[in-house]
Amino acid sequence: WVRELKYDLRDAGQHRLLTLLDTIPTLVVDNEHARAEALFPEALAMVRELDLPWAEVFVRHWALQSRGRSRSEVKHNLSEAVDLLDFSHQEKTRGCPQSVCAVQDLAQCYARTDGPGYAQERLDVSNETLLRIDPTWDCYQCIATEYADALLDLGRTEEALKFTRAARAKLARETDLPLLEALALLALAKPSDALGVVDSAPVHS
Repeated sequence: WVRELKYDLRDAGQHRLLTLLDTIPTLVVDNEHARAEALFPEALAMVRELDLPWAEVFVRHWALQSRGRSRSEVKHNLSEAVDLLDFSHQEKTRGCPQSVCAVQDLAQCYARTDGPGYAQERLDVSNETLLRIDPTWDCYQCIATEYADALLDLGRTEEALKFTRAARAKLARETDLPLLEALALLALAKPSDALGVVDSAPVHS
């Protein structure tokens, strides 16, 4: 949908917004957070002026990825994560793929504010999302990771191990799930098994 939106923006002569939507995710991924931070207000103002709610979810998600996940600046962003989740599940944003990303944003803000303290909230919001998305979607492994991490913080180690193994079997690719499986095995006093999981995990460039 982002590609189609960019075509529409190009046809409408909205070249500056097109540039912002291309640039912001790249800057965040490349850890150029100061440059990304300078662009967020402009991008947000433009998508609101043009009444593009899906694009607003997109921009706000990347802002939270930068501030929460990459820089762990959650003190002033937890309320924004809650607000974005609510906004991303309204009628006008229904079906936006980044509504799933907003769930991850909130879970990550909860985890970095007080992981064990918010573990049940993280588990609840992740579980609700896993029930409505498909393992073939890229976002499935992100939400599965948040769910497994919450189980570990709750001390439900055996359940976390079982879940991570089942999730890995469903996924074509993965990121942090092998690490979480290894952490569960370590908590169960199985260091050799944990090392085996890490050694056999796919290497991501």
